[in-house]
Amino acid sequence: DTASPVVSRHCMVFRLPKMNLAEYMAQESQDAEQDAVVVREIVNALAFLHSNGLVHTNLKADSFGLIGNNWALIELGDAHMDGDHLDLTLGYLRTLPVPEVLAALQHADDGDEDVHLVANPAIDVFLIGLLLHHILQRKPLFRDFQEAAKQLEDDEDVVVGMRRCKDLIGRYAVENSICRTPSERMTVKELQTLLKQLNATPAATM
Repeated sequence: DTASPVVSRHCMVFRLPKMNLAEYMAQESQDAEQDAVVVREIVNALAFLHSNGLVHTNLKADSFGLIGNNWALIELGDAHMDGDHLDLTLGYLRTLPVPEVLAALQHADDGDEDVHLVANPAIDVFLIGLLLHHILQRKPLFRDFQEAAKQLEDDEDVVVGMRRCKDLIGRYAVENSICRTPSERMTVKELQTLLKQLNATPAATM
């Protein structure tokens, strides 16, 4: 007899969040200290996911919610094991402004049957870099997906700017999260270490 495969299933239960990250970012008032807390907590949540061998692959503002007094990942429906091959027919991939995702989809659309896209933590780092920019700058880096895709077609890294963010640590975190080449991006662990200094001392600002 052929043994049946063992399938492990998990059920995760969350309390209803007080708000999601999109609602937080839509608030008009800006509190640098609170922003620093939010930034650290969403990066910590992602680090926990990565430490368990998972890659979210579809991070966006409503992936995070305020549960009690802490920010947590509340949506994991598109998570994959680190190293899994991603099915390029998955619809959400066409909404991700990530260079390697856009390149893989372009090759697939051009008829390349050998193109592969792997669930790599660097995808999450790029996406969390976009969220960090939105929180710290109070505006998205790109106005929409079309603008993102057009800018990411170029060979150069995206210019961050972030004039409203006076904290050098915040700018450095964003700049090193959205590098074009995945291997040049910070790991989420490195982001965790760096962001401990965010808004911590006057010397970190200008």
